[in-house]
Amino acid sequence: MLNQSPLATDRDIPIRQTALPIGLRTYLVAAGFRTLGDLSDQLVDEQFSGLLKIPGIGPHKARLVLALLERHDLASTSGDLQTTVERLFPDLISN
Repeated sequence: MLNQSPLATDRDIPIRQTALPIGLRTYLVAAGFRTLGDLSDQLVDEQFSGLLKIPGIGPHKARLVLALLERHDLASTSGDLQTTVERLFPDLISN
């Protein structure tokens, strides 16, 4: 990727070229995510209902996605980890 676009960042990494399992990459691309930046932006969007709402993605696959975003420092730009976790796992919402 850097050979084609030397100014590219981790946000520009295509989902199809990540280390995620191929099935998970397919689900994410089918849901409209093209790059890690797209995915990161969507996770902090208040209107996004979470990765678990995407057909074929359960808690394990959601954790893989979050781990990948964390590895590239793209997880939760809002800085509110609790809100991000509660959005992904609604059953963990504290009352």
